[in-house]
Amino acid sequence: MASLDGRTLWIPYMSDASHIAAAIARSAGHDAKVTPLTSSATVALGRSVTSGRECYPAIITSGSMMEILRDNPPERTAFFMGTASGPCRFGQYCQYHGMILKRLGYPGVPIVTSSSSDSYSSVDGFSSFNRQKALYQGISLVDNLYKARFRVRPYERNRGETDRVYGQQLLKACERAEKGLSLGKCAQEAARAFCAIPVDGSVRRPRVAVFGEIYIRNDPYANDNTLDRIEELGGEVVYSPIAEWMEFVNLSFIEKSKKLNRQGSVMTGKIKAGVMAMMKRPVEKPFEKLFADTPHAGAEAILRAALPYMPENIGGEAILCIGAPLALMSHGGIQGAVNVLPFGCLPGTVVTAVSRRIRRDRPDLPWLNLAFDGQEDTDNTSRLEAFMFQVKKYADRNGD
Repeated sequence: MASLDGRTLWIPYMSDASHIAAAIARSAGHDAKVTPLTSSATVALGRSVTSGRECYPAIITSGSMMEILRDNPPERTAFFMGTASGPCRFGQYCQYHGMILKRLGYPGVPIVTSSSSDSYSSVDGFSSFNRQKALYQGISLVDNLYKARFRVRPYERNRGETDRVYGQQLLKACERAEKGLSLGKCAQEAARAFCAIPVDGSVRRPRVAVFGEIYIRNDPYANDNTLDRIEELGGEVVYSPIAEWMEFVNLSFIEKSKKLNRQGSVMTGKIKAGVMAMMKRPVEKPFEKLFADTPHAGAEAILRAALPYMPENIGGEAILCIGAPLALMSHGGIQGAVNVLPFGCLPGTVVTAVSRRIRRDRPDLPWLNLAFDGQEDTDNTSRLEAFMFQVKKYADRNGD
């Protein structure tokens, strides 16, 4: 891996969990920052250096790199770009970005990469066991902050108060993570702050699970602010946590190790699962009261729910996207499911195809697939409006 000495490591924005990751990298002595939020200018820059055949997240991240290099000296710049296995072009992003940088005259700018198979543990700044634990705990805390935001904001009496509390608590969490401190106290304070927000609890909105390709669903510009639009149209968003992916990766590692009869690796995976549960508990428990009536399902429950529709795990997120809405229906109930994906995404296309059978088997679950490519799409808007009308009718009919 290229040395990061004297360089700023730029981490792609994929929800505010990226800010926690950067804070943990800074606690290891690196100058780490998060790329700016995606804008139309980012996408335009990305399109100017790509062919147009790439998936949407590749175009966005390419544009982000160009924005950074436009304003920062290349000799002081480095980028992080993960990789993964499975039927997804994400596994080739780091190589492709390297080709773009070389073609544009930046051959010396390193792209730091690591695989999801080791939870990105080979990256300097995240490689120690303690920082791996801190990274998982930090991501889990941000997941809970997001869930609290979506649980409270639709009912707030004072418009904007939930977002204000969310921003304050995220900043405190990042400051504490940068100092290498446990985030349990942050979770306790955040839970109290969200519970103190005055709300109108007279009517519960229908709950809509949003899931799909992990980058698109966590970049508001990339998904055309779909989560906010669901709220505007009268729904309550059930957020898909990023930690879910990390748990799924570890479960997949355990299952693969069992098939290969690697008992030592199975034990390693089980120990890691135990450590993850231990790290998650302090940042999850304070929110139990707030989330008492919010549906939740862990990675194991999601995989079980997906089995009738995908008995073989093909790798990547497809099996999670199939199982998540089904598991959530049996763990507290949702009234709608929205799958967001980049246009042309292979795993997303698989989920879209399988969803036809799910909708046939479960006509009581309104389901919408939304594909995004960065172009203005009024059809997606009208489809989302029609979907939310259906969701509310279904909820009224069933007394939810």
